[in-house]
Amino acid sequence: MKTARREYLRVPVLFPVTFSGAKFEGEGTVSNLSIQGCTMESSSRPRSGATLTLTLKAEEYRPPITIDLAVVRSGIGKRFGLEFLKIRAGDEERLRQAYCRQASAAEPAA
Repeated sequence: MKTARREYLRVPVLFPVTFSGAKFEGEGTVSNLSIQGCTMESSSRPRSGATLTLTLKAEEYRPPITIDLAVVRSGIGKRFGLEFLKIRAGDEERLRQAYCRQASAAEPAA
């Protein structure tokens, strides 16, 4: 059995997020983040394959970072994994900065 490897490791975060799709909207918390996706927790979990727009509302990243198109890849209970498909250039740069800042904060001290 072949296991897919992520190009970027996910780093632990706690970012408030709002999301919307074709038939619903909700809010939750991003619990880990990479450049290409995230894991999110919410009481309103969309089905696998659903497409969403996300707005990450972390205090230190203003204005909020918008992910224009993400797809739900997996989910168990209130947690679900998303893959980012479309992000505007400015938001992508800010997402990379947020990721790098969180990754360096998560590294253990030598």
